[in-house]
Amino acid sequence: MLFRSVQDALVLKARAFLTNTWSALTEAKFSVRSPIEISEIMYHPVGDGAISADEFEFLELFNAGSASVDLSNWYFSEGINFVFPAGSSLKPNARLVLVRNRDQFLKRYPGAAVFGVYTGKLSDNGETLRLNRPDGSRAFSTTYGDSSAWPQTPDGWGFSLTRVSFEPGKDSEPSSWREIGRAHV
Repeated sequence: MLFRSVQDALVLKARAFLTNTWSALTEAKFSVRSPIEISEIMYHPVGDGAISADEFEFLELFNAGSASVDLSNWYFSEGINFVFPAGSSLKPNARLVLVRNRDQFLKRYPGAAVFGVYTGKLSDNGETLRLNRPDGSRAFSTTYGDSSAWPQTPDGWGFSLTRVSFEPGKDSEPSSWREIGRAHV
């Protein structure tokens, strides 16, 4: 047997030996997918007078799995900068919100629950966001954009991008996202 890890998959190759003869090589690929996904991105919000639009950015993460996920020391390595503190977890079917500026976010969305504050900023032109486990392996990666294939109202009109499909391998496709008016947080 041979095991080989390919990003988020495990490839298993095997053959049998019977009466001095090897069988044909058989190969199977198994997904090592995290149930944690980005469910909403407010990447190009509307500003508020003298307050920069960037101060109202946020990400919402969702646990699509059936068990709680320990997020202790998971970290973003692309897009924004954030490390989940020890003891962080996300229950099944639960969401959490990361913001750029807690005070400004709460002024716009009073009563919303803020899990944490990231550094850096979301690109107004689109980018890749990557969340890693503590060992450096990728938990997920998604790319959003502002080209004509993507919903246009999240690009500076006060709408956010929201996932409508959590189908594996489709998270960076424009058809997996839609706009939602004035972010629902």
